[in-house]
Amino acid sequence: MIICFYKKTFLNDLARIPLGYRKRIERLVFEEIPNLDNIFNALDIKKMRGYRDYYRIRVGNYRVGCKIGVDKRIIFYRVKRRGEIYRIFP
Repeated sequence: MIICFYKKTFLNDLARIPLGYRKRIERLVFEEIPNLDNIFNALDIKKMRGYRDYYRIRVGNYRVGCKIGVDKRIIFYRVKRRGEIYRIFP
């Protein structure tokens, strides 16, 4: 079981994206990820180059920026379109 935390910026970003993508991302971060045992085997996730614990999760044209700790804690920071996320996260 994974413990998830959601930053205010993540929730604000999520409220601004189109409904179809929003539902997919909400299902992923609020239902699927907390119930996973190992996040790396189940998702399209990649480590951010140059940063130790920061990752991005791909959902269509959107990217979810998060930090994954050793103790199975995930902090979700941002969700933006593919071209925007890399300018503002981490």
